[in-house]
Amino acid sequence: MSELSIVPEPELHLLPVDEHPVAVYLAGLQSEGSRRVMRSRLGQVVAWVNTQMNSQYDLYSFPWHTLRFQHLNLLRSHLAEVYKPATANATLAALRGVLKAAWRLKLLSTDDYLQAVDVDSVRGESVVKGRELSSGELGALLGACAQDKTPAGRRDAALIALLYSGAYGGRKR
Repeated sequence: MSELSIVPEPELHLLPVDEHPVAVYLAGLQSEGSRRVMRSRLGQVVAWVNTQMNSQYDLYSFPWHTLRFQHLNLLRSHLAEVYKPATANATLAALRGVLKAAWRLKLLSTDDYLQAVDVDSVRGESVVKGRELSSGELGALLGACAQDKTPAGRRDAALIALLYSGAYGGRKR
């Protein structure tokens, strides 16, 4: 992985809360739940940077406005390796939101902002939860239950039939 280098600006934490990009971004979110999740995502970014740079930033001392395209691209690569696409993209969305706040607060030029946020989202597929069983899969499950001559075989077949019929609630397929 490439070397991470961010220009330190220790005075950033001295900004009033209404002029700090993280505080402004988080305040603009609709719910406390969203603020909590995005605060956590941003905290994970700071923790990773601290590990990479042997630094001790927190959310309010980190120089968000110094992030550029190469930093976000490097971080995107890390996120893609460690997290599922949805989590990685939520983290990138939080970063884009903080950078937008930094731009609106005139801590970041328009060119630097547009270049920094021009990082591709993480692509990938997650296994869909609750997919429908094919008739062959259902038959194989019930066949395995039929081969089990103990009461557990009958019980398992009944449970599968009950769950399958409940999932489709009498819908015609």
